[in-house]
Amino acid sequence: MMNTKQVLMREFVLCLALLFTSFAFASEVPENVQGTWVAQNYLPADGGYGEYYQSWLFIGSEAVDEILTLGAHYTKIKYNILETGEGHLSVRDSSEADAPAITLNYSLKDQQLEVCRQNHCSAYSRSGDNPQTEEPVAHHPAVEVSALWCVNEDCREEVYLPIVGEQIINMNTDLRAKGGYFAAPEELQEKHAIVLSLASVAYRFENRMSELSSFSALFHFTAASKMTGENLFQQSSVLRLKEGQLTHLSGQVGGDQVSVTVSIRRLK
Repeated sequence: MMNTKQVLMREFVLCLALLFTSFAFASEVPENVQGTWVAQNYLPADGGYGEYYQSWLFIGSEAVDEILTLGAHYTKIKYNILETGEGHLSVRDSSEADAPAITLNYSLKDQQLEVCRQNHCSAYSRSGDNPQTEEPVAHHPAVEVSALWCVNEDCREEVYLPIVGEQIINMNTDLRAKGGYFAAPEELQEKHAIVLSLASVAYRFENRMSELSSFSALFHFTAASKMTGENLFQQSSVLRLKEGQLTHLSGQVGGDQVSVTVSIRRLK
């Protein structure tokens, strides 16, 4: 027969066992949440590249790996799981020792995993694929960019050097845009007292390096009247590169009709 001290000790041990069992259960990530998930159109559509972003989550029992992609560009973040609870994970970026903890709230319904961090929520679906993270190995295409600039009926064509055409061929693998700048012929700008320029933003969608269509660009057309101070801004859609005419942008500024037509010729 146990004495009072032995009874109390047994109850203490049982309480500890229940506590650790409960803690171990609470710290597990549910199996139906673990695995590979992808959110299409991760960022809101903004008329540019926003809708092309994807977020990939690789959820394990101890860590969450996230790969954010845009076509063939990507960035990786590894989060260590600090704590789990019903419908949430507390995680921290493993690359920064003093990184703050982040709470990922989630809910699973109809094979869709909704994940919210701060005020941003996204719907993830199961995926058996993996993002493009391989390095491009083949040579990229060389292109010649030309632009037909017009003020009213006065038009001038500018054919840019191949090194300028490189501005719309993004060979980066990290999630970084490549920017470019194209100016109209000086004599056309001086004659009409209008500053005309074209800026570009470029990304690569696939690593099929021999295909011109693997590359893409978006153009911003700017016109500024020196006489009135009026400005015009026009933006193209996201365009996969192709030979021939790529885009035409136009508008009015300072009483003049202005436009630019961009074309591409593949050199090799």
